[in-house]
Amino acid sequence: MSKIINELAIKVRDAILNDDAIDPELKIDVLEMGGVITLTGRVPSEKDAAKAESIAKKQEGVITVINELSVEKPDPDQEATAPPVTPRN
Repeated sequence: MSKIINELAIKVRDAILNDDAIDPELKIDVLEMGGVITLTGRVPSEKDAAKAESIAKKQEGVITVINELSVEKPDPDQEATAPPVTPRN
């Protein structure tokens, strides 16, 4: 399925990514149909998901927001728990 990006979706996406509380590197997709905004993608916390939804709701023309953002916390110990790589001779 192709994503249809329109003016309202772009306005909402830009408002989210330009907010100081949101990391601009986050991959948040914004889809719009009849004033209904759907947010998808991954964020590191519930706080980020709620903030993105709040920003979207405040945009003129938005009727409602469907927040389908997945919260995936980065694992700070990932590198520390990875086994060392030993070269083979």
